[in-house]
Amino acid sequence: MGDQKPAYIQTSILSGTITSMKNMLTAGAGIWKGGDFSQNGGEWVFVDGNLEWCHRMQHTRDHSEMADLGKVLGFSPMN
Repeated sequence: MGDQKPAYIQTSILSGTITSMKNMLTAGAGIWKGGDFSQNGGEWVFVDGNLEWCHRMQHTRDHSEMADLGKVLGFSPMN
């Protein structure tokens, strides 16, 4: 899960777990249709069809921070 909670995660692990359990109970048979946990994503920036920057996730909480993506895309840091 990484060393620290990323800025984009707004809830605690306990709150997330309770919400997930509620979703599991209401999903019925759909609970078994989830994806492979080892297939993490990431962020990919293409310019004119060419890959300019990428970040592959090492675990499920390893998305790039919004401020880092903003720098890559040329936006000012978020407050």
